[in-house]
Amino acid sequence: MKKLLGFSLCLLFLCLTSCNKLYVDKASSYYVEGNYQESLDYLNKIPKKNTNYNTFVLKGNNYYALGNTQKAFENYKIAYALNSNIIIRPLISIYFYNEDITKALYLIHQLEDSGTLLTKEERKIEYVCLYRLDDKISANKVLNEYLSDLDNFEITKLKILTFDNTSTIISQTILELCEINEYKKAEELLDMSYSYGNFNSGFLSVLSYIIENENIDSEFRAKAAYYSSIIFKSINNIKQSSYYSDYYYKLSQGLQIIFPKQLMKI
Repeated sequence: MKKLLGFSLCLLFLCLTSCNKLYVDKASSYYVEGNYQESLDYLNKIPKKNTNYNTFVLKGNNYYALGNTQKAFENYKIAYALNSNIIIRPLISIYFYNEDITKALYLIHQLEDSGTLLTKEERKIEYVCLYRLDDKISANKVLNEYLSDLDNFEITKLKILTFDNTSTIISQTILELCEINEYKKAEELLDMSYSYGNFNSGFLSVLSYIIENENIDSEFRAKAAYYSSIIFKSINNIKQSSYYSDYYYKLSQGLQIIFPKQLMKI
């Protein structure tokens, strides 16, 4: 009787293990195919007590791909507790893009101290984190030693991420890209600049240039006009309003000709 019970328990364990492996394999396939919710559905069928760090990593990857950074972080954190060396890299990105740059930088240095060769993307994050923490000497050292092969476009993206809105390189690079018809790259930099609040006079001049340039795609020009209208609506300083009044008048007059009138209602 005891032998039969032992055999039954072993058989049950093997069945559960087989089912868990099947779920993980299915979830992995769905993740590779980009079916993130289906992948999560299979992972959630695995009992918590049988979930290892690989499963938590895959869960985190799925949540991250679906835009749920909070859930992704929760799963990565559990995986990190189970096996810290494996999960450090995803955690660096999670911390960085959730604006916890101190923890992101700490993990980068932890990774480097372990003898792991940092990727170029990790070096970019390191540069931005150091710059934001006002350690510009160390930041420039990273830039010169590990990122010296970046072109103006990539360097400008880094400058935007550092919140260095006093730098003229941002507006200069956007204008240069427009002049050589690299409008997709120019638009990417414009979107980043707007998202990170680089609203200096150089940025406004760039918007004016794009709006007035008839060779540029109308949708791109419309976006520049939209950004201009939002920026001017946000100005509540009398000195600023006075400083930009001539520019704003010229811009508003030009927009009525270039774009449909309904655009001005945005």
